[in-house]
Amino acid sequence: MRFIPTLRYSNTPQMRRKSFQEHASPKFWIRPYCKSRHVRKDGSVAESSGKWETLRKKTPSPKREKGFSARRYVLVIGITVAIIAVTICIGIRNYREAVWLSTEQFNQQQLILARSAATGIDNYVAGVYDDLQTLSHFPIVQRMQPGILEYMELFYKGTPVQTSSRRLDKNGTLRFIYPQEGWRKDLIGLDYSQDALFQEAKETGQVVISGLIINEIGKRRIRLVKPVYIEDEKEAREFNGVIVCSINPDILVDLYVSPIISGETGYAWLMNEDGIFLAHREEAFVGQEAFSVRQEKNSELSHDAINQIQGQMMAGEEGVSPI
Repeated sequence: MRFIPTLRYSNTPQMRRKSFQEHASPKFWIRPYCKSRHVRKDGSVAESSGKWETLRKKTPSPKREKGFSARRYVLVIGITVAIIAVTICIGIRNYREAVWLSTEQFNQQQLILARSAATGIDNYVAGVYDDLQTLSHFPIVQRMQPGILEYMELFYKGTPVQTSSRRLDKNGTLRFIYPQEGWRKDLIGLDYSQDALFQEAKETGQVVISGLIINEIGKRRIRLVKPVYIEDEKEAREFNGVIVCSINPDILVDLYVSPIISGETGYAWLMNEDGIFLAHREEAFVGQEAFSVRQEKNSELSHDAINQIQGQMMAGEEGVSPI
């Protein structure tokens, strides 16, 4: 059988007897073989004599080690580049998500502000409407009896801020106005029978809310017109003129529109159901048709996106949209 222990070759007898672990590895090894015996199939015994065999120690090839190191270096670089690329992709995705989230939050905040402004304007007009209804039910006001100005004064001071209230008879003649100082006093006796608001209120029997109109001295106003009825001897309703309330739209702007600030350059505007600007940062836009005035001022720019938003507004819709 073959021995497992291996002897090292050395130059001195003393060092040959040293163990394998105590000396540096030489370039050559001497490995002994002992005599061995084995039994053949026919029962005879065969012996073999041992011999010394010199083996050259295998040393790693410098080229092989260099190639292995290069491949390992390339692998490390590849893994590093892959990690960096994945990190950048994740960072870009997180950045886009953060931008989208902040934009969405900003848009929702602006929508809340727009809803709040719309609700405030609705409540303002509803308050004037309710007081106008109440005033029209007083017999003194219905029949334009002495003391009517006192009731009109109470109405003027009790409703939200307004500019004036008027009482026209069934023929459209202005009989009373409050306040009546200054230029308003000169309006008493004027004929408003051909006024579109007077005629519409007379024909429909409903409260009519005007768009943006220009009053007698060139000021922009919004008017609410309420028909007034009296009962005759047969308790039949008979048209007996209208009550008119004038509102300064600048009041609505100051209370509900101007406080809305959208970022550094954004702003709010107000338009009616006919697409007419009631309030805008550009003073020249007020009273103009919203779909054409921008094009006239900046014909080189495209206004399709904002015109689409305005169309949705006129249809009674709400939402957010980029411009």
